[in-house]
Amino acid sequence: MWTSSTSSSSAWDASASLSSLLIFLASCAALALLLSYFGAKASPQSLRDPIPGLFNTLQFMFNNEKFMARVQNAVKGGQNIIRFYLGPKTVYLVAGPQNIRAVFGRELVHEVTNQEQMTRYALPTLYKMTPDEVRRWETDHSVLGLPGWLNPKPSKTHDRYVAAIERWLEIVSRDFNWESTDAEADWEPRFGGRAVRELYIWMKETKWRTKVIAATLGALCFALTSNSIPTTIWMLMEIIQDPTLLEAVREEIRAVATNDPKTGKITLDSQNLVALPLLQSIWTETLRLRINFNIVRDVKHPITLGGNTIAKGALLQVPMMVAYYDEVTWGATGHPASEFWAERHIKYTEDLDEAGKTHRKPKYAMAGHPTSHFPFGGGANICPGRQLAKFEVFTTIALILLRFDIELVEWTNPDGSASKRAAKGDKRYCGAGAMPPDRDMKIRLRHMY
Repeated sequence: MWTSSTSSSSAWDASASLSSLLIFLASCAALALLLSYFGAKASPQSLRDPIPGLFNTLQFMFNNEKFMARVQNAVKGGQNIIRFYLGPKTVYLVAGPQNIRAVFGRELVHEVTNQEQMTRYALPTLYKMTPDEVRRWETDHSVLGLPGWLNPKPSKTHDRYVAAIERWLEIVSRDFNWESTDAEADWEPRFGGRAVRELYIWMKETKWRTKVIAATLGALCFALTSNSIPTTIWMLMEIIQDPTLLEAVREEIRAVATNDPKTGKITLDSQNLVALPLLQSIWTETLRLRINFNIVRDVKHPITLGGNTIAKGALLQVPMMVAYYDEVTWGATGHPASEFWAERHIKYTEDLDEAGKTHRKPKYAMAGHPTSHFPFGGGANICPGRQLAKFEVFTTIALILLRFDIELVEWTNPDGSASKRAAKGDKRYCGAGAMPPDRDMKIRLRHMY
């Protein structure tokens, strides 16, 4: 009887969940049709939606690469502002230098913001949050705005991630000596950097729940590592697979490094390191091809963009994939925008030396306009850690290339077997930030010092 009862209960739960899902999807479809009908007079064209309110929503969420490919084709057809419905939400995809400049510009800074997005879905603007906002954020259990029953896999992954951080916090806070010098250190082995420890103290003092503290620190960890680590790996892969480029980069780095012959200690001039032209070009090219997501802004008041009226409550999204693969902006003879070219952002000038001989000198110069390159966002909400990330990545690469002689052996598939092609971006991460390589590079290392 118990088994039969449990089976009946499980079947009822599954049926109820399916019914709820169908009702949700049907509601989205009906609302999308109504919005499309009443917004028919609006000038931005809508992205074709074979199943109104459903097809675009599901493709955007679960096959973002194909969705963005459709957007690219629409932009090539002359549409720079494209409307679609993400469930019940009206979204406008923005392309074109003038429109992007307007979204990030000062004129719309109070009308177009990302405060709502940051407050609900990412690390909150802590110093601005009222007690009501804290409570609202604490009780928001959605992942990307969707309830767990509708999108269970990421919800379960999120829960495991937060639970692991909770266990870590329990251990480090229990064993930490708050009266020791570690409590004031810039770094110590339990909490790591001082920022993490100070943030933890603040949240404990303001009575945040342990789970919310763990989720907040998890968001901070994600922000610090999710883009910088894949970017570092991609830069190394591009450099190592081309022996000529490897030697050119190494020679450039040597100019800003000193080595103690007795200890082998390498000292880098960090300010000059991040200004090296070839390394900067590789950095810019890597960010252009490997960082892939949409910059999101909430429309707080009606605005006019590209001659179109955008209503309050809509979302603006500026897709990197559209801007970064534009041939007019980034293409060069023999080097299409879709391919990596280490010297795409290098210009050569002719300088005379003391003997009167002419030398070609490389200078860093971004190939496209800054409004077509925004891996850290733009405007007033641009990422404040972008310079730290650059120093971090450049220093890591410089030390590896100076310490080791590196040789490519072969490319390997995830199962360890040999691959017949080099790595490409893992399309499963399209729309989520830095796309990691879809396969590995097997290398041979030899200490140089």
